[in-house]
Amino acid sequence: MVKKIFFCITGILVCCFLMGFSQAKAITIQDDFSSDPSTNWQLNGDAVWDSSGEWVRLTPAGQNKKGSIWYKQSFDLSKYSSFTASFKIYLGTDYSWYGADGITFAVINTSNGLNALGAGGGSFGYGGIDKSFAVEFDTYHNGSEPVNDHIGIDKDGNISSLTTAEVGEMEDGEWHNAEVTFDIINRVISVSLDGKKYIDNYKIEDFSPFEAYFGFTGGTGGRYNNQAIDNFNLTLNPVPIPSSMLLLLTGLVGSFYLRRQKG
Repeated sequence: MVKKIFFCITGILVCCFLMGFSQAKAITIQDDFSSDPSTNWQLNGDAVWDSSGEWVRLTPAGQNKKGSIWYKQSFDLSKYSSFTASFKIYLGTDYSWYGADGITFAVINTSNGLNALGAGGGSFGYGGIDKSFAVEFDTYHNGSEPVNDHIGIDKDGNISSLTTAEVGEMEDGEWHNAEVTFDIINRVISVSLDGKKYIDNYKIEDFSPFEAYFGFTGGTGGRYNNQAIDNFNLTLNPVPIPSSMLLLLTGLVGSFYLRRQKG
């Protein structure tokens, strides 16, 4: 009778363990936008798929435009230890005073909905989207921000960046390779552009994981540029199984085996 009870408890613990730590798997999403993205993505505002160029244009070169695009599948960030997103950005050809404003790569709480689209202009279509964080690629000087093209980290729809880093000219008519890595557990983010790291392990304070949509926003104001994204790749890494739990599982299985051998 004691053996049966022991085996039963052991089995229940093992099942609970497996259920608790098998909910999240490594996820990889890739999209080169060679086909209509509307099946997997929600496009809002002035965002459109360009079938000839096979990329997504967030804004045309016109005044007061804004657009957003969100991947329709959501992810519970509490189940992942980190993510890496890489993508190409195109920010137009007008690098004079008349080129503006920029785009963001954004991670937003699903409570904002797939139709989420913030203020345009210097808010990049991101301003006002609560419960979120974003990497801005800013091509126009507004207020106290850096004069030159720069990258910034924004939070909760506030475009007064937590930190910024000046980069080279981004409105040069070329596609630029961007990469964002976020350590969810330690709340640190790194951003690279064209192979150079401009933001290195910046800690986002007061961050708590949430159910999230990944996507992009863009905006123009009185000044403007064509702004687009392409070749999106996202990898989400699951929270590792704690070593203490592995030891517990090993012990339970070992005890179960020895009991059966003696029985």
